[in-house]
Amino acid sequence: MLPARMIAHSPPSIEKITSSLDHDAISSIRQQLVGDVQAGNAIDVSAWSDRDVARILDHRFKEGITFLHLAAWEGHVQATRVFLRFLDVDVPLAVRWSIVVDHAHKLVKNDANPDLVGMSPLQFACQAGALDVVHDSTPLFFACEQNYIEIVRVLFDAGADVNLTPERSVSPLTLAASFGNIEIVRLLLPHVDATHAGEVGLVGLAIAYRSFIRDICQYLIDTHAVGVNVMTETGATPLHIACLNGRVPVVQYLLPLANVNATDAFGATPLHIASKVGNVEIVRLLVDVADVNKPDNKGQTPLHIAATYGFAHVVAVLATTCSTSLRDHAGQTAGDVAKLNKNTDVDVVLTECVAAEAAVAQIKASRCNWNHRFENSMTALILAARCGRIDLAKLALDGGCDINLFDTQENTALSWATRHGHLKMVQYLSKQPSCDVHIACWRPDGLGRSRPVFTALDNSHFDIACVLIAHHSSFYIQSHGRLLLDMLAPYVTEEVATLLLLRDMPIKIVDGAVLERIGHSFSWATFLDPSLPVDPKVRVSTVRVILQHPTWRTAKNSMDVYKALTYATDKYGRIALHSTDAATRQVLTELLFFCGRYEIFDGAPLHVSATSIVVHAFDHGMFTQVFEMHANENGELDVRGFIQCSQTLNLDYQGVIETPQRRTEFDIIDRCKRGTITKTDYLRFCNQKYGGKMKVALKFMRNEDEYVREQTTRQGLHSKFVLNILPSASLNAIQQNIKTLTLYGDIPGAKYPHMLVLPFADRSLQDIYDKEYVSENKIRQIMEEIARCLQHIHSRGIVHGDLKKLNIFRAANRLQLADMDAATVGPGQLAGAKWSSGILPPGTSMHSFISRNEYNFFPEMFCQLNKLELAAYTEYWHGVDSQLWSKVKPRGNSYVVKCFRTDKASDELLNPLVPPYELQETSPAIDLWAFGCLMFQMYSGEELVPTDRNQDATDQSIEWAATLSDEALRRVIRSKIRHDDAGDLIEKLLVVDPTQRLRVEDIVMHPYFTARHESPAPQNRDTGPTGTSGQAKAGAMAGLQDQRANTMFDQPIEKSTTERPTTSSMQDPQLANEATKRALDDDEDDATLLRHVPDEATKDTLSSRLLVAVASGQVADAMQLARHVDLKCAVDADGNGPLHVASANGQPELVAMLARRCDRSQQNKHGLTALDIASMKYAAALGVLHQLLLVDNPYALLELRNPMK
Repeated sequence: MLPARMIAHSPPSIEKITSSLDHDAISSIRQQLVGDVQAGNAIDVSAWSDRDVARILDHRFKEGITFLHLAAWEGHVQATRVFLRFLDVDVPLAVRWSIVVDHAHKLVKNDANPDLVGMSPLQFACQAGALDVVHDSTPLFFACEQNYIEIVRVLFDAGADVNLTPERSVSPLTLAASFGNIEIVRLLLPHVDATHAGEVGLVGLAIAYRSFIRDICQYLIDTHAVGVNVMTETGATPLHIACLNGRVPVVQYLLPLANVNATDAFGATPLHIASKVGNVEIVRLLVDVADVNKPDNKGQTPLHIAATYGFAHVVAVLATTCSTSLRDHAGQTAGDVAKLNKNTDVDVVLTECVAAEAAVAQIKASRCNWNHRFENSMTALILAARCGRIDLAKLALDGGCDINLFDTQENTALSWATRHGHLKMVQYLSKQPSCDVHIACWRPDGLGRSRPVFTALDNSHFDIACVLIAHHSSFYIQSHGRLLLDMLAPYVTEEVATLLLLRDMPIKIVDGAVLERIGHSFSWATFLDPSLPVDPKVRVSTVRVILQHPTWRTAKNSMDVYKALTYATDKYGRIALHSTDAATRQVLTELLFFCGRYEIFDGAPLHVSATSIVVHAFDHGMFTQVFEMHANENGELDVRGFIQCSQTLNLDYQGVIETPQRRTEFDIIDRCKRGTITKTDYLRFCNQKYGGKMKVALKFMRNEDEYVREQTTRQGLHSKFVLNILPSASLNAIQQNIKTLTLYGDIPGAKYPHMLVLPFADRSLQDIYDKEYVSENKIRQIMEEIARCLQHIHSRGIVHGDLKKLNIFRAANRLQLADMDAATVGPGQLAGAKWSSGILPPGTSMHSFISRNEYNFFPEMFCQLNKLELAAYTEYWHGVDSQLWSKVKPRGNSYVVKCFRTDKASDELLNPLVPPYELQETSPAIDLWAFGCLMFQMYSGEELVPTDRNQDATDQSIEWAATLSDEALRRVIRSKIRHDDAGDLIEKLLVVDPTQRLRVEDIVMHPYFTARHESPAPQNRDTGPTGTSGQAKAGAMAGLQDQRANTMFDQPIEKSTTERPTTSSMQDPQLANEATKRALDDDEDDATLLRHVPDEATKDTLSSRLLVAVASGQVADAMQLARHVDLKCAVDADGNGPLHVASANGQPELVAMLARRCDRSQQNKHGLTALDIASMKYAAALGVLHQLLLVDNPYALLELRNPMK
């Protein structure tokens, strides 16, 4: 058997394959195709000629099912498109209806579940629960029945006939309407033939009513596809049909639009129809707007109809407004009809109505008191209430009748109305100020008394029970062994639901603390459960009322109340927030979560200072926001958009290059193989993989200028090196919600009105240093990653300005820079807006000779003030808050940092005030000094300058920090640092003269990073006045040469996932170039390497393996596989070849090996070469590509200045 998935491989000869397709082979391929369609696998028939594909697909299974029917039924969009090239889009099934029905009945009777192959349409329908599907169905019918909108679009675009109506006289539009797919109805309706539109629309409308689909009905009427009063052959209107089938929501929609008194061929109005079927709820809706006394062709009113069929509850409703004395053409009243049909209950109801009318008539005639007693000591009001006659009750009350009088059984008017279920009467009576809803009457069985609310519950009049509770009738949480909320759910209003819930809350307030309430009946969690039949609008509004109810005012922290109620569990342990519906969840999150999406963690913040507070939070809206950011014009994501979402979320660093992992994830989500995914699909994937929420850090900032710097300096920086800013709630939402936010227990959020959302970082470098074991190799790795980060920002003209352990975080398993609020961009910027004095470089009072009559002075960041300057300095900082003054005030012997005040709104120097010293321009040398201080502490275990908690120099240490000399620094470093290479690097960083400090490009080429240190060998660090060793000079020269070749963009040299080259080659640039040349010239004879010549199919497999090997950094495997395949053809779905992938993943050895074999000008589907990708990625591969391309094209460097050109 030839598997269908083998079709994907290119055969060596089309003719050879064609000739081998005998009958058995075709049968096997068909079976495999069926399996692939059912499994959702991609279908590719390009291996065969069109003639052979037609032979394979020209087949009908049992009942005439074709491959196109099968693809439409399974919702396989890609397979449908393939099969449409060879099969008629309107191909019908062919089967006798009697055979289908007989087979379907057997299946239902025997509860069978056969395979899809060979099943009839009705078998498919039986399995899907749609028994009205019959024969002669086209693929379009199957797609409409299964609600596959994408399949319908494909078939429609292919020319499927939307007006094709088989023997069953049901069109695709009608079928779609009956199954409730409004999107398909919207697609097909404009193309329905006008000669059939009315008939088809009416059938679809009728089916929609029977299916209880109000949206479909509303759409058909709103688009004028069907008139609201259109009639069938029997004269029935849509309202007649809705009443006949008991569709209350549809009746509610049609009442304001339809003719409620329209009659059918028998003279029946919709009220006649509702009375005939005994639907009391629809009858209640109609009696207020319809002519209740209108007779049909036999002279019978709706009351006659209800009496005929013995619906006493309907008669009770109709009798309140209908005339009981009207006679039909046979001369009978409704009472006569009830007696004739021996409907005793109906007769009793009508007799009570007659008695009430007679009592009122007697009082009017005799002008006696309205409290006059009739049978069983009943007043006229009690008699009227018993039969629900509101008109008579109004006369009695207006005449002065006592509403609380009772009969011999102590039944009041309210008791009788409640017992008989007269809702409107109960509403009318309970609204009267003098009505007592607590008066108990004797039960009919004589077993005790019962208040009206319990009478209503005993008789299942739950709507009446809600009315009585709303008027503050007492109740119990449980009734008849059930939770009262369960019983009243369909009828509760916001007021009633609030009363029920407050009696059974899961929490209580004791001395301001929120405590769990023991013994509650889980009413709160039950109410939030979407399976409870409560009106969603009532649920939402009630939750708002409960969460902000005055009951909780005594709580010390209202947030504790919100959390307790949001995370309350039901009796099965399910959390309310997770189990409720989306609208209610939004209400809960609006109050519980900051801006309705940020769930701020309990406990102490990650960081608190005078200018910022950082807290951890779960972001519940992140995935929705990034989807909307990268969705296409149709509101869907393609592969590229999906990868961009991951990149935005900082989930990987592969850029827009499609990785095997991302492609696999996308394919899993894209189950229909459409090439795009919907918002629902993406959010479902995020819920499964990430729990539907993303852990982030929220940084609340006091000063606007620092907030602006945080944002502007990060523009253009890669998230691999700098902690990027994530998408956040709108600025307006933040400003509105920050006013009520409380941070760290008692800090008003309004003091920190600016917020940034940053990726979650598991630890700062400070925590790593304090809480983890850090070996020498780990220190080297840490310092190298920090150096790469500095190299990245310095290449863009950015100086961090506050490089310390607290501002370096580990995120996504690598160190990244954070807190860019002290950073400056470009030359000429002033240093001192924000700083930590313990890591600032000193100045020197020593003059060093440069040339005749020229001296150099290095003041940098510290200044010692005299008395006049001290007074001027104090005046300069007058008026600032106490926290800022404690940082900038003079320390020690009047030493200060050369800082300045800024206009917080513009981040400009505050004029006309001028500090008593000359301000310094920022320089990368400031970061390099801080880097040296950091490295010194990592190795020595102590700070170079003793500092406080904010890493500012103390009063005792600031003079030492300000007056450090090169000699003093060398003594300290050599006494504390035992590692020779580390000590050598630190000495070249902690140099008083900023022009003599190593640049970051020199740092990464220093032997400390390039040489192996398995057993460090001692080196002479005293070979020159600055201690520069030959090895270090070689590394520095390599860095200088590299910098001259590329001064306009960054080129960090990342560590390869493969083994690092030998120490000597990495130390000496010339040896490194020779090693690269050997790799490039390694063109051994392929004939001696290959033991056999692979066929085309094998080469396809090898190409895929090659791309995987390159992506995963398997150098040896990639080099071997590259000799076996045509590298021009080895591309992925986006056209990325091996060189693209190696460049994107920063693999210098692979780039060096592949660049000679691959076409370096080859572009992927996005028009990008490997060099473009390396330039965007700033990968190590860029350096190798420079050397290779510059040999062939001396102008390549100019192109690199605009990599997106």
